[in-house]
Amino acid sequence: MNLESRYFTYLDKQLKQMDDFYVPDEWWSRGYEYHFAAQFLNKNDIILDAACGIEHPFKLYASKRVKICYAIDIDERIEQLEGNDKLIYKRINLNDIENNFEPESFDKIFCLSVFEHIPEHALKVLKNFKELIKPDGYIVMTLDHPFMKTSDIVSLVNAVGLQFVSGMDYDIPKNAIKGPYNGLKCYSALLTKSEYTWNEQEHNVIVDLDKVIVPKEKKPTKPKETK
Repeated sequence: MNLESRYFTYLDKQLKQMDDFYVPDEWWSRGYEYHFAAQFLNKNDIILDAACGIEHPFKLYASKRVKICYAIDIDERIEQLEGNDKLIYKRINLNDIENNFEPESFDKIFCLSVFEHIPEHALKVLKNFKELIKPDGYIVMTLDHPFMKTSDIVSLVNAVGLQFVSGMDYDIPKNAIKGPYNGLKCYSALLTKSEYTWNEQEHNVIVDLDKVIVPKEKKPTKPKETK
Protein backbone atom coordinates (compact mmCIF):
# COMPACT_ATOMS: atom_id res chain seq x y z
CA MET A 1 0.00 0.00 0.00
CA ASN A 2 1.30 3.45 -0.94
CA LEU A 3 1.00 5.90 1.97
CA GLU A 4 3.66 8.32 0.75
CA SER A 5 2.47 11.34 -1.22
CA ARG A 6 4.21 11.20 -4.60
CA TYR A 7 3.86 11.13 -8.37
CA PHE A 8 2.33 8.10 -10.05
CA THR A 9 4.75 6.06 -12.16
CA TYR A 10 4.30 3.43 -14.83
CA LEU A 11 5.25 0.83 -12.22
CA ASP A 12 2.14 1.59 -10.17
CA LYS A 13 -0.93 -0.59 -10.43
CA GLN A 14 -4.14 0.46 -12.14
CA LEU A 15 -7.74 -0.32 -11.32
CA LYS A 16 -9.27 -0.42 -14.78
CA GLN A 17 -12.42 -2.48 -14.27
CA MET A 18 -14.72 -1.10 -11.60
CA ASP A 19 -17.64 -3.47 -11.33
CA ASP A 20 -19.43 -3.02 -14.67
CA PHE A 21 -17.40 0.03 -15.74
CA TYR A 22 -14.16 -0.26 -17.68
CA VAL A 23 -11.92 2.81 -17.44
CA PRO A 24 -11.21 4.13 -20.96
CA ASP A 25 -7.59 4.27 -22.09
CA GLU A 26 -8.15 7.93 -22.94
CA TRP A 27 -8.44 8.65 -19.20
CA TRP A 28 -4.68 8.57 -18.99
CA SER A 29 -4.30 8.73 -15.19
CA ARG A 30 -7.65 7.54 -13.85
CA GLY A 31 -6.75 3.86 -13.53
CA TYR A 32 -3.83 4.81 -11.29
CA GLU A 33 -5.92 7.30 -9.31
CA TYR A 34 -8.74 4.84 -8.75
CA HIS A 35 -6.40 2.11 -7.52
CA PHE A 36 -4.74 4.56 -5.13
CA ALA A 37 -8.08 5.78 -3.79
CA ALA A 38 -9.71 2.35 -3.57
CA GLN A 39 -7.07 1.23 -1.07
CA PHE A 40 -8.67 3.50 1.52
CA LEU A 41 -12.27 2.30 1.26
CA ASN A 42 -13.61 0.73 4.42
CA LYS A 43 -16.99 -0.95 4.88
CA ASN A 44 -17.66 1.08 8.04
CA ASP A 45 -16.80 4.48 6.54
CA ILE A 46 -18.97 7.46 5.78
CA ILE A 47 -17.16 9.18 2.93
CA LEU A 48 -17.43 12.19 0.65
CA ASP A 49 -16.58 12.10 -3.05
CA ALA A 50 -15.98 15.82 -3.56
CA ALA A 51 -16.56 17.19 -7.08
CA CYS A 52 -17.35 13.64 -8.12
CA GLY A 53 -18.22 14.41 -11.75
CA ILE A 54 -21.13 12.90 -13.62
CA GLU A 55 -19.40 10.25 -15.75
CA HIS A 56 -16.67 9.18 -13.35
CA PRO A 57 -17.45 5.85 -11.62
CA PHE A 58 -15.60 6.18 -8.33
CA LYS A 59 -18.72 7.19 -6.38
CA LEU A 60 -20.58 4.10 -7.62
CA TYR A 61 -17.67 1.79 -6.92
CA ALA A 62 -17.08 3.30 -3.48
CA SER A 63 -20.72 3.19 -2.43
CA LYS A 64 -20.68 -0.61 -2.65
CA ARG A 65 -17.68 -0.80 -0.34
CA VAL A 66 -18.46 1.75 2.38
CA LYS A 67 -21.30 2.48 4.76
CA ILE A 68 -22.45 5.69 3.03
CA CYS A 69 -21.00 7.70 0.16
CA TYR A 70 -22.02 11.31 -0.34
CA ALA A 71 -21.28 12.36 -3.92
CA ILE A 72 -21.35 16.10 -4.58
CA ASP A 73 -20.77 18.24 -7.64
CA ILE A 74 -21.68 21.69 -8.94
CA ASP A 75 -22.97 20.21 -12.22
CA GLU A 76 -26.77 20.55 -12.29
CA ARG A 77 -27.05 17.11 -13.92
CA ILE A 78 -26.26 15.50 -10.58
CA GLU A 79 -29.81 16.30 -9.51
CA GLN A 80 -31.02 13.83 -12.13
CA LEU A 81 -28.90 10.92 -10.86
CA GLU A 82 -30.66 8.25 -8.86
CA GLY A 83 -29.08 7.43 -5.53
CA ASN A 84 -29.96 4.99 -2.78
CA ASP A 85 -29.46 4.54 0.95
CA LYS A 86 -25.71 4.07 0.44
CA LEU A 87 -25.14 6.63 -2.33
CA ILE A 88 -26.47 10.13 -1.73
CA TYR A 89 -26.17 12.74 -4.48
CA LYS A 90 -26.15 16.45 -3.72
CA ARG A 91 -25.58 19.48 -5.90
CA ILE A 92 -23.07 21.48 -3.85
CA ASN A 93 -20.42 24.01 -4.75
CA LEU A 94 -17.13 23.22 -2.98
CA ASN A 95 -16.95 26.86 -1.96
CA ASP A 96 -20.12 26.36 0.09
CA ILE A 97 -19.44 22.89 1.41
CA GLU A 98 -19.11 23.98 5.04
CA ASN A 99 -22.78 25.03 5.05
CA ASN A 100 -24.01 21.62 3.96
CA PHE A 101 -22.41 19.20 6.42
CA GLU A 102 -21.70 19.13 10.13
CA PRO A 103 -18.06 19.25 11.31
CA GLU A 104 -16.32 15.86 11.55
CA SER A 105 -18.94 14.17 9.38
CA PHE A 106 -16.62 11.99 7.30
CA ASP A 107 -14.10 9.25 7.85
CA LYS A 108 -12.51 10.10 4.53
CA ILE A 109 -12.85 12.72 1.81
CA PHE A 110 -11.86 11.78 -1.72
CA CYS A 111 -11.03 14.56 -4.16
CA LEU A 112 -9.58 13.30 -7.44
CA SER A 113 -8.01 15.70 -9.96
CA VAL A 114 -9.99 18.70 -8.74
CA PHE A 115 -7.76 21.23 -7.01
CA GLU A 116 -5.86 22.20 -10.15
CA HIS A 117 -9.20 23.48 -11.48
CA ILE A 118 -9.92 25.69 -8.46
CA PRO A 119 -6.59 27.32 -7.52
CA GLU A 120 -8.28 30.51 -6.31
CA HIS A 121 -10.48 28.52 -3.90
CA ALA A 122 -8.05 25.74 -2.97
CA LEU A 123 -7.07 27.14 0.42
CA LYS A 124 -10.65 27.61 1.59
CA VAL A 125 -11.78 24.22 0.29
CA LEU A 126 -8.91 22.34 1.90
CA LYS A 127 -9.52 24.14 5.19
CA ASN A 128 -13.15 23.06 5.05
CA PHE A 129 -12.11 19.49 4.26
CA LYS A 130 -10.03 19.55 7.43
CA GLU A 131 -13.07 20.58 9.46
CA LEU A 132 -15.25 17.91 7.87
CA ILE A 133 -13.04 14.88 8.52
CA LYS A 134 -13.07 13.09 11.86
CA PRO A 135 -10.05 13.37 14.20
CA ASP A 136 -8.60 10.17 12.73
CA GLY A 137 -9.90 10.88 9.23
CA TYR A 138 -8.08 11.21 5.92
CA ILE A 139 -8.16 13.32 2.80
CA VAL A 140 -7.31 11.30 -0.30
CA MET A 141 -6.34 13.56 -3.20
CA THR A 142 -4.84 13.53 -6.66
CA LEU A 143 -3.67 16.59 -8.59
CA ASP A 144 -2.33 17.33 -12.06
CA HIS A 145 1.11 18.92 -12.42
CA PRO A 146 2.02 21.56 -13.57
CA PHE A 147 -1.48 23.05 -13.26
CA MET A 148 -0.84 22.63 -9.55
CA LYS A 149 2.82 22.31 -8.58
CA THR A 150 4.25 20.26 -5.74
CA SER A 151 5.28 23.44 -3.95
CA ASP A 152 1.67 24.64 -4.11
CA ILE A 153 0.46 21.42 -2.47
CA VAL A 154 2.96 21.77 0.37
CA SER A 155 2.01 25.41 0.90
CA LEU A 156 -1.69 24.55 1.10
CA VAL A 157 -1.14 21.66 3.50
CA ASN A 158 1.02 23.78 5.80
CA ALA A 159 -1.35 26.76 5.65
CA VAL A 160 -4.36 24.81 6.90
CA GLY A 161 -2.47 22.76 9.49
CA LEU A 162 -2.74 19.34 7.86
CA GLN A 163 0.08 16.86 7.44
CA PHE A 164 1.18 14.19 4.98
CA VAL A 165 0.47 10.76 6.44
CA SER A 166 3.79 9.16 5.53
CA GLY A 167 5.91 11.96 4.18
CA MET A 168 6.00 13.29 0.64
CA ASP A 169 8.33 13.16 -2.33
CA TYR A 170 8.91 16.38 -4.29
CA ASP A 171 10.79 14.84 -7.18
CA ILE A 172 9.26 13.92 -10.53
CA PRO A 173 10.62 10.46 -11.39
CA LYS A 174 11.77 9.63 -14.89
CA ASN A 175 9.05 7.01 -15.24
CA ALA A 176 6.22 9.27 -14.03
CA ILE A 177 3.03 8.69 -16.00
CA LYS A 178 2.50 11.34 -18.66
CA GLY A 179 -0.67 12.77 -20.09
CA PRO A 180 -1.52 15.33 -22.79
CA TYR A 181 -0.73 19.05 -22.78
CA ASN A 182 3.04 18.59 -23.03
CA GLY A 183 3.13 15.73 -20.57
CA LEU A 184 0.92 16.28 -17.55
CA LYS A 185 1.97 14.40 -14.40
CA CYS A 186 -0.39 13.17 -11.68
CA TYR A 187 0.38 13.45 -7.96
CA SER A 188 -1.17 11.43 -5.13
CA ALA A 189 -1.54 12.96 -1.66
CA LEU A 190 -2.76 11.41 1.59
CA LEU A 191 -3.46 13.95 4.34
CA THR A 192 -4.56 13.86 7.96
CA LYS A 193 -5.01 16.32 10.80
CA SER A 194 -3.86 14.08 13.64
CA GLU A 195 -0.98 11.88 14.74
CA TYR A 196 -3.11 8.82 14.12
CA THR A 197 -1.00 5.86 12.95
CA TRP A 198 -2.27 3.90 9.97
CA ASN A 199 -3.15 0.30 10.81
CA GLU A 200 -3.89 -1.70 7.70
CA GLN A 201 -5.28 -4.70 9.60
CA GLU A 202 -7.81 -2.58 11.46
CA HIS A 203 -8.65 -0.68 8.30
CA ASN A 204 -10.16 -3.68 6.48
CA VAL A 205 -9.12 -2.52 3.02
CA ILE A 206 -11.29 -3.64 0.11
CA VAL A 207 -9.76 -3.73 -3.38
CA ASP A 208 -10.79 -6.13 -6.14
CA LEU A 209 -7.37 -7.59 -6.80
CA ASP A 210 -8.57 -9.59 -9.79
CA LYS A 211 -9.47 -6.30 -11.51
CA VAL A 212 -6.10 -4.68 -10.91
CA ILE A 213 -3.71 -4.33 -13.82
CA VAL A 214 -0.09 -4.94 -12.86
CA PRO A 215 2.36 -3.05 -15.11
CA LYS A 216 4.81 -5.10 -17.16
CA GLU A 217 7.05 -2.35 -18.49
CA LYS A 218 8.38 1.05 -17.47
CA LYS A 219 8.21 2.86 -20.80
CA PRO A 220 5.04 4.86 -21.49
CA THR A 221 2.98 4.64 -24.61
CA LYS A 222 2.10 7.77 -26.56
CA PRO A 223 -0.24 9.93 -24.43
CA LYS A 224 -3.84 10.05 -25.59
CA GLU A 225 -6.62 12.54 -25.08
CA THR A 226 -7.22 14.01 -21.67
CA LYS A 227 -9.58 12.45 -19.14
